[in-house]
Amino acid sequence: MRNRYRPMFTTRRRHYKRNIILSVLLVLVLFIGYVTLSDVYALGRRDRGAVSVYLPENANSGDVSKILKENGAVKFPLFFRLYSYIKGEETVSGALAVECSLTYKELLEAISLKNNENITTFLVENGSTVKDIEDMALAVMNITPKQFRDAMAKYKWDKNYIENPAYATKYQGYFYPGKYTFQKGVTADTLVSTMVSEFGEVMGETVEKASADTGLSVNEIITIASIVEKECGSYEEMLAKATEIKENLKAEQPLCSESALKFALGKDNLDETDKLIPSPYNTFINKGLPKGPICNPSVDAIKAVWEAQ
Repeated sequence: MRNRYRPMFTTRRRHYKRNIILSVLLVLVLFIGYVTLSDVYALGRRDRGAVSVYLPENANSGDVSKILKENGAVKFPLFFRLYSYIKGEETVSGALAVECSLTYKELLEAISLKNNENITTFLVENGSTVKDIEDMALAVMNITPKQFRDAMAKYKWDKNYIENPAYATKYQGYFYPGKYTFQKGVTADTLVSTMVSEFGEVMGETVEKASADTGLSVNEIITIASIVEKECGSYEEMLAKATEIKENLKAEQPLCSESALKFALGKDNLDETDKLIPSPYNTFINKGLPKGPICNPSVDAIKAVWEAQ
């Protein structure tokens, strides 16, 4: 009689274990569904603000999803990759300002080539100045020079490279040259923060290593690189000019940089009397470096300063 009931108890135990397993699986599925939907609808990213992302040309959905994840625009790149694959949208390339509060649908629309009529391309060329960028911002985005200067004054960078924080164009030299892509109607605050933060993302580690190797501050490296950028063409010329500047600094000799004085005076050509004008950018009468960078230098110019003996 005892053996006759064993199968019944065994069956009950099996049902009990099965129910536990199914319950655990159900909770797991519900949890995965919840976190997925939270990311799809940006429920946990509402107060993150905007981030700058750089999407290279020919980036596939996997590349884009990974970049968005690294910059905090999505939490689960696999889910966004599946979503974008289903939608079949091609994305723009370049640096973009992306709001973290966007849902998957809004985010894909913001970076989609299909919506390029709502997108403005903004090109910062090697050697451009703050004045050049201001002029382009006015022409392309209807952002006035005052709005741009006010945005520079307000922006708080998490890097301590700037040595003249009260300087009106304190971020001169730190607007990373390249192509930027913005939604039309972008604000001056977003424009400034995107270009400066892009410098930190791309060049931060490089300039900090260069500073450690050369004994120069980051701001001094960028200042030298800006002169090199304005006065040279090829990388070999940049290397030679950077070496010359370093030698003059070491010997405490004037740099005699025409490009620095041209920047200060707003002139394309100088005469001998110009070289006597008192200015923190006049390196004909002042020893040492000018007050700060005179343009936004290229990566090559920065590397030339690092490698110059």
